Amino acid sequence: MSFAFIYPAFLWLLLLVPMTVALAWIGPRRPTRVRFWSGLALRVILVSLIILVLAGIQLRLRTNNLTAVFVLDVSDSIDAKAKVAGETFIREAIQNMPSGDKAAIVVFGEDALVERLASETRSLAGIASVPLTTRTDIAGALQLALALFPDEGAKRLVLLSDGRENLGQALEKAELAAAHQIQLTYHALSSPEGE
Repeated sequence: MSFAFIYPAFLWLLLLVPMTVALAWIGPRRPTRVRFWSGLALRVILVSLIILVLAGIQLRLRTNNLTAVFVLDVSDSIDAKAKVAGETFIREAIQNMPSGDKAAIVVFGEDALVERLASETRSLAGIASVPLTTRTDIAGALQLALALFPDEGAKRLVLLSDGRENLGQALEKAELAAAHQIQLTYHALSSPEGE
């Protein structure tokens, strides 16, 4: 658990808290000590809360949940048997994921389509998306998959492909995923594998 601020520049306004105390101290005294100290405490708390709200305070909680995005190659270079094996792999992974984890699916060929958004649902009826299959753009599929991750929790990309890309540069997107601390795993659908 940690605190973060959207606008940390507003925290300099916390200097108003000692000024509030000083003004109360040098100002006219209250009839009773209890009334003076309770009024001062109330003012300090209100000023502090207003400043924290202006700074955009956030409470960040650690989460042990994982979001996995499966990126399935259905281009013409993948035979029907390998496509079925890829679907089976994804279906089994989704059925066996621990409680609280989420899975999303991206299907790609020349273009990439979101088959399923990140969800805790443990069933997969079948792949219904039909992208253009004449070419293989792994980089475009990885770019789309990166956009599906939520802000919190662990993240994993699972690429199911033969690795034979003929559009884009998948290595650049893999480096981008690594820079965002997203684990990328590769599952070969057919052989010989590409680069």
